[in-house]
Amino acid sequence: MNKIFSVCVSAATLLLITSQSMGAPAKKIALPFGMATRSAVQHKSTANKIIKKSAIVKKIRIEKPTHAAKSRHEKNPPQKNRRAERVPATRSVPVAANLPLTSQVPGAVVTFLAGNDVSSALLRLQAEPVSVKNAFLIREMQYVLALKKDSTTDKNPDHLLRAGVANHNVFLFLRAYDESGRKFANEATRYYQKALTALPSRREDEAQVLLAALEMATGHTGSAASRFKKIDVKSLEGSFTGATYLASYYAAANDTTLTVQALQRARELDNAHQIEKWIAISDDFFNIRTSNEFQAVLTDWRGHEKAAATATRNSAPVKHHKR
Repeated sequence: MNKIFSVCVSAATLLLITSQSMGAPAKKIALPFGMATRSAVQHKSTANKIIKKSAIVKKIRIEKPTHAAKSRHEKNPPQKNRRAERVPATRSVPVAANLPLTSQVPGAVVTFLAGNDVSSALLRLQAEPVSVKNAFLIREMQYVLALKKDSTTDKNPDHLLRAGVANHNVFLFLRAYDESGRKFANEATRYYQKALTALPSRREDEAQVLLAALEMATGHTGSAASRFKKIDVKSLEGSFTGATYLASYYAAANDTTLTVQALQRARELDNAHQIEKWIAISDDFFNIRTSNEFQAVLTDWRGHEKAAATATRNSAPVKHHKR
């Protein structure tokens, strides 16, 4: 009987002390008749030992994983968060061998983008047959979406410039379909202006000429011309990227002659075939694409390219197979 009495009182005392240690308000426990004569103080030391032991065990289980858990951790270490890979801010064409240059873009893609629904436009275009043009648009839309999730964009000048180019390209695509694309133009302007403050002085002209091209395309011709006058054109002509940026500005200004000169300079500095692909799929040249002068130059370039390819094949050594 005494053992039963002691166990009951210990249990009641433990419940009371545990509730106090957890921050809960102390409650009076109604003990059966005959048990109230024993106070909770007599069993406090025993209860404290039980609580302390329980806390130690719990702490050990949290801070000291088992051997099996350590093995799993060593085999599969947690992946570190990786920053977005650096993407150069160039107007390069996606690598796509044996694909048609262009294909029909569904009207739904244009409608979604005009309504600023990039996700739906991307899904719709991904369901279409693959072409170089579609791959180019998909890449630009994917980058626009990635900007919303990448917190490092505003700290990396290359990302800022690339962000401006992506939004700029989507705007030009919509403009070719008689859609304003104002949201994408505004985003491109914002990123170009941020890039101006982050880029080193030797590269500021890259952001300036792109911003001038965008202003010219959106109808702010006075501001664009004033900005362009401050640009070191000779410096930009010395690089492939700079030459393509200049071509974009001249095309936006409807100056076919200077556009062709800038493109010719880019062809001399790098892959001429790459430039011709860019002209075919890009909307930078929408204003001058149908002009006789521009088409004549493109035809001449294609003729030279075919002649060079033929000469290369003819000069290749002939392999004689043993019989």
